[in-house]
Amino acid sequence: AIIYRFIKMKSNHKSTLIFVLIVVVIDTAGFGLIFPVLPQLLINLLHSDITTAAKYGGWLSFAYAIMQFVFAPVLGNLSDQYGRRPVLLSSLFGFSIDCIFLAFAPSILWLFVGRTIAGITGASYSVASACVADISTDDNRTKNFGLINAGFGLGFIIGPIIGGTLGQFGTHTPFIVAAILSFINFIFGYYFFPESLKANNRRKFDRKRANPFGSLKHLQKFPLIKTLVLSMIFVSIANHSMESVWAFFTIEKFKWSTSLVGYSLAFIGILSIIVQLWLVSILAKKLGDKRMAVLGFVLMMTGFFLFAFTSWQWLLFTALLLFIVGGILVILYFIFQDEINQKVAPKASVPVVETMVVKAYFLNTISDPALLDCSNVYAVSRTVPKSVEVARASLEELLKGPNIDEVTAGYVSSINPGTLLKSIKIEEGIAYVDFSSVLGQAVAGSCRVQSIRAQIDSTLMQFPTVTSIVISIEGETEG
Repeated sequence: AIIYRFIKMKSNHKSTLIFVLIVVVIDTAGFGLIFPVLPQLLINLLHSDITTAAKYGGWLSFAYAIMQFVFAPVLGNLSDQYGRRPVLLSSLFGFSIDCIFLAFAPSILWLFVGRTIAGITGASYSVASACVADISTDDNRTKNFGLINAGFGLGFIIGPIIGGTLGQFGTHTPFIVAAILSFINFIFGYYFFPESLKANNRRKFDRKRANPFGSLKHLQKFPLIKTLVLSMIFVSIANHSMESVWAFFTIEKFKWSTSLVGYSLAFIGILSIIVQLWLVSILAKKLGDKRMAVLGFVLMMTGFFLFAFTSWQWLLFTALLLFIVGGILVILYFIFQDEINQKVAPKASVPVVETMVVKAYFLNTISDPALLDCSNVYAVSRTVPKSVEVARASLEELLKGPNIDEVTAGYVSSINPGTLLKSIKIEEGIAYVDFSSVLGQAVAGSCRVQSIRAQIDSTLMQFPTVTSIVISIEGETEG
């Protein structure tokens, strides 16, 4: 139904949107497809029990994740210089190769080779999001990214179901099917996918932006944020440990089949969507961020405790519900950084004069829980002095970040805390805006850049006198 809606669109970018949607669905489905059949595949290759297979499964996940950490910002920068098309096509081809390795691997070493290739080339979702940002306008941006997020959720639901079902016909079958689908997607993209990033919007490869450790160095300047990120790392380790061992755990303790493992993972995907779209919005209105975090941690710990000691399957699904709700609440707390922004960012002083209402644009974790759409931003109203400097005042409100009420409503900012507006002038419809160097620090990958640009552009384009924006940092124009 989603693809049918795209086909009916009368847009010059129709083929791009169709392709991006297919990329997202196939990639997320392929990723989820692996989990149900991986335990049996490892048992067969290692000629061992499931305990040994679980250890190797953890190392395979590590190999994929470490390659993603190192190469995702590199691919993001390459797509900024050479365009989205070659990077996205290489990602699809890399995933096809990975699935072939998984399907026909004669030894465990070949599995590691395949996962390493997939990790290096596996930046398809971030690049796909950048493609949508390139071709979207203010009128259709929300709809376009909403459909892409729907594709992401759909892929994560159908992937495990397909993997579990096909796994009954042999551990190799799901990987062969995934390889064929991905290669068909590659061929389709090669002939029909146009480049979305115009030549005048490209910029040269920057080693600093491609450095995955750049953000960690930047954290030294902000001790409060460093502590928050450290806490988030510990929580992420706990979450991903559960994801990595779920199939092994349920097969060992409850003797589940591959199909039942697939259905349970699909259940997790459906439950996560329901929690993010419905339950979180209710709790966000009734609880502050700290109370929500405390509740989230309690639910997560209860869920882990039940996972460890339950012997009843009905209680296992209860624990799963507690774990998912708690995990989402904790993640939302980590991105509610208003109080930290207020402490690390200098406060602007504006004389008290007659005021007017303007808009500032931020990302939103309730309207868009995954925050994977890069350029999808939402307006909040702010009161500023009524003067000829109203554009400057609006940008200064944007740089302050969301206030506590807006944070509770899900608003967050991609702009670095402490960024200063150095100058702004508007000539013949063009707004020339210069920021301090903090804006460009540790900004790795195209998705983050797209979201920052969207926040600034949307905030300035609310004024009829502004038709385009040129952004510079310390006098150096982007591009």
